[in-house]
Formats: sequence, structure tokens, C-alpha cells
Amino acid sequence: MKHLLKLSVFVLLLLCYKDGRLQIIKQNAKEDKSERKEVTKNDLTKNKDSLNMQGAYLLRKQVMKQGNKDSILKIDQFKIYTNEYVFYVSPETENSAADYGIGTYTVRDGKLIEYIFYMGSQDNHKDTFELMIHKNINGYTQILEKTTDKGKLVFTGDYERVGKNDLHTPLDGVWRQISNTYIPKNGNENTNNSPIQYKGYQSGHFVFANSSPVFGQKPVVHFGYGSFEMNGKDQVMEVNTNTNMSAASIGNPLALQLEFFGNDRYQQTLVFSNGDRVTEVYERLK
Repeated sequence: MKHLLKLSVFVLLLLCYKDGRLQIIKQNAKEDKSERKEVTKNDLTKNKDSLNMQGAYLLRKQVMKQGNKDSILKIDQFKIYTNEYVFYVSPETENSAADYGIGTYTVRDGKLIEYIFYMGSQDNHKDTFELMIHKNINGYTQILEKTTDKGKLVFTGDYERVGKNDLHTPLDGVWRQISNTYIPKNGNENTNNSPIQYKGYQSGHFVFANSSPVFGQKPVVHFGYGSFEMNGKDQVMEVNTNTNMSAASIGNPLALQLEFFGNDRYQQTLVFSNGDRVTEVYERLK
């Protein structure tokens, strides 16, 4: 993000087709060697039940405190926590730009630690954030402290739970797209075998995001999030509540045909009104 959102990536934190091709970039994340190299698989699952962050959340308010001055920031964000991963999308409020982040998380010394390994507008960047969490009946409040050249900044964000925690589906989790194929009704199909796009499902809500490279500039982020329902085991109905893909799609159910290959891979197919199709294959992050 270009404004104060960068200072609080914790609160930053279907598809974009052009000429029948998905515009994406490859991950080239820069290793954060300071703390991440000490983290093991056991660390990432240890003591999570003490906070039980699994769910889907909307950021309702964020305040930045600098010295004795409080400033309310105009920031939107949708965020999910699965049993292992955190996935956030943060649209800018004044334009169609956005940022997103994917990472793992754990609980240590009473704090929620997020290890972000991919950021949409900064694809070569990793980071770690220590958050104080205060759960409440409607969601939670998180506090992040940062020290800058302007002094200490404290960000306080109020999140509302929007998901159904008692809802569980085979799609639950965070997935990485490994291929996509555009199949026109009349013409030759086009396959991309090296995309980077992420999609997450949790508590009856979904989120997806990808990035398009722009020479000499930061990548352009495309995103969408909303609610979903399974229609049997072979179809999912998604309803975007926010996206910068197409304003016309907001609030309109989208039917995706599903085919599962075990528990950790699936294919979704979208059929357009003109008969064209696009298929995407995803693998579960684990």
C-alpha cells in the first residue's frame, strides 16, 4: 500500500483475464532469516487453541496513536484465519487498488505471531508481526506497535467476525493455483502452468487474490471476497461482497463446478454466458 496502510500490514493483512490470459506474477520472496529460520512446524501449531483465531473477519475501525494524538485511518480489510494460515486482502478506499498477504501464524508468550511469506504489492518481501489480541463477543481487537523515525506508533484495529464457525467444507483452507486453462467455445485453448494466485475458504467465506506485473511499477493486485455455499459435493456458489474485478459481479451468485483429486487438490470450472470456459487447478498449502 502507498499510505499508512504499509505501516500496519497486520490490518492489511475470479481471476483477472485479459485477452483470455490470467495476468499474474511468480513468487520471488526474499528470505526473512532473522526469526523465521528458528520456526518449526510444531511452533506454528503450538498453543493456537488458546486464542482460536479460526474464522472470517472484517476490519471495522483502525486507530493510529502517535504520542498523545489519535488518528482514525480509512482502511478496509477482509481477513481469514484457517487452522494454519492467515490470508488478508486490503482494498484502498479511494481507488480500485489493493494489497494482500499470505502467511502462517502461531501463539507465543500471549501474542499472535504472523509470518507473512507473500505480499501482493511487494512479492519479494517477507515479514513478521507480533500482535496483542483481545477477543470479544463480536470478534477481536488487535494492537501492533511499531518504532519508526517519527517515534513509536500504535495501531489498534477492531475486527468483526462475519463467518459461521460451525460450518466446515472440503474447500476449507488456503490454496495455491498451479494451472489455469482458458477454453474458448470456438478457438484454441490456452494453458498457464506457472501462475501465482491464492484462494482461501473459511467459515462460509472465501477470498482470492493475484498480481499483475507492470514494468517499472508495483504489481497491480486483483482480488475478491465474499460468502460461499456448497451445492452438493460438485458445485460451489460464491457471492462477492467486494472485488475490483467487476462491479457487476458484486452480490450476484457465481456457480463453479468442482472436481476433487483427494483432499489436497481440486479443479474449478467457470462457464461464461458465451460458452467459453476457464478451469483452474489448486493445491492446498500445507
